[in-house]
Amino acid sequence: MKARVLKSILVDLDGTLADSLPELFNFYQTFLRRYQCLGSQAEFQQLNGATILEVVQHLKQKYRLPESIENLYAAYQDGIARGYAQHIKLFPGAKDVLQHLFDRGLTLAIVTSAKRPLLEAFLKNHQLSHLFTFTCTGEEISKGKPNPEIYEKAFQHLTCAKENVCVVEDSSNGIQAALLAGFHVLALNSAFPAHPEVTKVLNWNEIEAQLQKYYELSDL
Repeated sequence: MKARVLKSILVDLDGTLADSLPELFNFYQTFLRRYQCLGSQAEFQQLNGATILEVVQHLKQKYRLPESIENLYAAYQDGIARGYAQHIKLFPGAKDVLQHLFDRGLTLAIVTSAKRPLLEAFLKNHQLSHLFTFTCTGEEISKGKPNPEIYEKAFQHLTCAKENVCVVEDSSNGIQAALLAGFHVLALNSAFPAHPEVTKVLNWNEIEAQLQKYYELSDL
């Protein structure tokens, strides 16, 4: 008999639900090139999961960018917003899997360091808003992932135990945040080191298969 009964799933946005990382990486490079600076894939991955303010603070300090934090933040936020409006797609299979889980009565939520307007525009564009009971976004926290603050805040919305919750994440920072908050994690296309509370998956169809394998889902 399976040890855990699944009641809620907390889903990350960028790189997990939204196929946004290529677009975000392109903008990160474009942003730095304005100042004759060159970023790297390693640095971008290091910043994945941080709030936009934390990203801008890091870039200003490392590259000695001349503009104020306020101006840099506004420019970065505006560039990302345009990318979300024009280019960001949904990962294949995600909508069908989420609809299936929603129909079985599971509580679904988005937990992301992204700003709420970006998230809401994405959910509306892909007709996903009705699936999520609540969302936690970057405006609500003082520290981004890997700090567990946002997952602890999400848990306050739930009425079940942490063992009845599963997190779907992709980045090392996001996975670490969820683990520190005490959750089991399904890691999508992640190179995160082996961990007893991390199950690696390759796509959204595999996510559903692993949920059925790991948890008691009586209606599935």
